[in-house]
Amino acid sequence: MDRHHPIRRRLVLASTLAVAAWSGLLVGCGSDGERATTTTTTTEPPTPRDLARRACTDVLEERSEEVSRRATDAAAVLQEALEAPEEPPDQVFADVQDALGAERGQLADAQATLRAVELPSADRPAWTTVVDAVDPVLADVDGILAFLRSPDWDRRPDTVRIGAPTPDRVALHEALDGLDLLGTDCQWVYDYPGDPADAAPFHHDAAAACSMAVERRRTTGFDPSSATDADGRAEWAETADELVTVDHGTLDDPAAWERLVSDARDRAGGDAGGGAMSEVVDDLEFLGLDQRPCAALWPAAADG
Repeated sequence: MDRHHPIRRRLVLASTLAVAAWSGLLVGCGSDGERATTTTTTTEPPTPRDLARRACTDVLEERSEEVSRRATDAAAVLQEALEAPEEPPDQVFADVQDALGAERGQLADAQATLRAVELPSADRPAWTTVVDAVDPVLADVDGILAFLRSPDWDRRPDTVRIGAPTPDRVALHEALDGLDLLGTDCQWVYDYPGDPADAAPFHHDAAAACSMAVERRRTTGFDPSSATDADGRAEWAETADELVTVDHGTLDDPAAWERLVSDARDRAGGDAGGGAMSEVVDDLEFLGLDQRPCAALWPAAADG
């Protein structure tokens, strides 16, 4: 599966959702046409942190891979045009402007969604750091779009700075850690290019399954790098049981997912893992899950 990384990878960020239980109402009708008794399932209401995670996941699930791919392709076209000795045709700039403008819209919409989440006052500074992490990208895209509207070829090296800005990743990591959001979709909320159209159900289910494991590890304090052998085997067994339920039949090549499940089972059996960590990372990237909660399940996989 070919993964197209969005323009923001060229511009900035190189840097899980937990499945929350919600109250449900089961309403039905009896055989006589009268309304049946309503049954209410009582659960804990979602916390502000749950709402933040949900917002990040909503952003990723709504993101268009086509828009992200077009932006990536447009960035390559623009880079080539800037390095060419002659000016490109006007239509080239028009196409690039349209593609980058659409990607900017996606990122701005994502930021607006996150900004609407209300956290307790003590958490707001950290959440603001997360929300505003995309600002350098937006500013750089704005500079590119302004150049495209009125190109000044004498100043193009200074005006168009593809890949120049970078976020303060240390501050971003600290903010997510303080909010207990490391390993959630918020970690990659501006990076993920969107689910591939031909495998969106798989991506949705895989991210949800991985999120359950990530959230369980957070609540139990499980750290795969320091857990006892017994605790490690038990946790990986639960993880494998969750991952194996994911329907991966829509994938052209399911082997990568099957290897990840097998690796989790190997760890549950006391093996250090069926393959090298580099192989796990390669499989996650091949599946397009290197920027979703699944990456947080394996040590070091989420650091790339």
